[in-house]
Amino acid sequence: MSGQPVVRKNGEIWIYYNSLRLPGSIEDYKTYNRAKELFRLNVDPKAFNDSGALSLAKLRPDGFVSMDGDESGTIVTKPFLLKGEDLYINADAR
Repeated sequence: MSGQPVVRKNGEIWIYYNSLRLPGSIEDYKTYNRAKELFRLNVDPKAFNDSGALSLAKLRPDGFVSMDGDESGTIVTKPFLLKGEDLYINADAR
């Protein structure tokens, strides 16, 4: 589940979402070698008592493009090197 994305002043997109920890106990994490980074950082074992968390995903401003126009318009991009054979554009150009 997630909420509506928030667009920051710098163009960065923030998406808050619910996440679950599985397996849920610290013993299971150790047994199945999960969350190595948490153990390396000496995270308080009490943090494993909660099976879920509110999380935040941050997307860079230039990760995708969306444009809206009126009756006519032009889109000009910076030159770029096409690394594949095809370029697909999803557009409604009625």
